[in-house]
Amino acid sequence: MKNRGIPRLAWLCLIPVVCQNNGYAQVSADTLKGSRIKNFVKTVGGDLLHVATSPLRMSKNDGLQLLAFTAITTGFVSRVDRPIDEEFGIEVDNSYLLPARGLARIGEVYDHISPKRFSTALSIAMLTGGLAFKDKKLLETSRLMFESLLITQWITTWSKDFFGRSRPYTGKGPHHFELFAASGAQGSRSMPSGHTSSAFAMMTVIAERYDRWWMKIPAYTFAVSVACQRMNSRQHWASDVIAGAGIGYWVGSTLAHRQSDQLKSSSVSPYLFGNRLGVAVNF
Repeated sequence: MKNRGIPRLAWLCLIPVVCQNNGYAQVSADTLKGSRIKNFVKTVGGDLLHVATSPLRMSKNDGLQLLAFTAITTGFVSRVDRPIDEEFGIEVDNSYLLPARGLARIGEVYDHISPKRFSTALSIAMLTGGLAFKDKKLLETSRLMFESLLITQWITTWSKDFFGRSRPYTGKGPHHFELFAASGAQGSRSMPSGHTSSAFAMMTVIAERYDRWWMKIPAYTFAVSVACQRMNSRQHWASDVIAGAGIGYWVGSTLAHRQSDQLKSSSVSPYLFGNRLGVAVNF
């Protein structure tokens, strides 16, 4: 994934904050606009800090889940990656990976459009719908989706540079790592899968914000299809997509849960500006 799409998304996600009517007493347009921009920066900064410090707040159960996830990923690297990659390379109808190949056709759409364009189009659609129907939840979801993409992309890019793992098509095998030696070479940037992490980041935010089966199933089916496509095209090993899915899910769910907690702790307080008196609702 490339970084050039982020500035555009940043401006797109600034729109809902500037356009929302928070119910405050009317003040000058410049003052209100400045206040909203400050609130946006404060909100996004708080979310970024919350995700960055989330490992410090892990419970015992969270630690066990992380340990299990690490063990599974390591097991795939050592024992499972090669057989799965070889199986994807064999075009046999009775293969046990036939359902995965079917899902991969859906994921090809995401790869063809590119994650940057897909996320931009989805953001525009969500913002348009949120503004047209004055749906604050939809506007907030678009912001959270942008933040999850930003954080996930940073983690994924740094991890690729750290591991320097060779992609399946290079023929170097699943155990070829050159730590800190990727140097931007695409053939050495296999772990984790950026397509998978971005897809899971977006779909997890949507699934968590709209907690209904008819939202969760399509969202996660799409995310899994992206993972299958990355293996089917031999761009990534199975452990790469597992790692990418874990990163995207962790970031997306952390942000979505933070937003839910903030809504639960919302408060109402008096608001005084000059000779105007009103009520401020704080979220």
